[in-house]
Amino acid sequence: RPSAVLARWRRDLADWRRRLPRAAAQDLGIRRPRVARLAAGLRMLSPEQVLQRGYSITLDAATGTVVRSPSEVGPGRRLQTRVRDGEIGSVVSEPPPAVR
Repeated sequence: RPSAVLARWRRDLADWRRRLPRAAAQDLGIRRPRVARLAAGLRMLSPEQVLQRGYSITLDAATGTVVRSPSEVGPGRRLQTRVRDGEIGSVVSEPPPAVR
């Protein structure tokens, strides 16, 4: 009987609507600590946190790209080095040492 099937579906739908908010809240409660741990890990890897730990980031002043190797710059190249509390401008005065 179609009317009986439809009535059952309506009861099921009403039950699902009642249970969904509780299930969503419970799921969120379970996942929230993991998301917090992942967010903390990402913050520790951020460039700003790296600077806070005493490291620096050197950029090619002309292009703004990170300098990863002395071979990427030559004499006369302007560099911008970011440290925890500011920036330092410099100009390369010597060619990079020979790579062994």
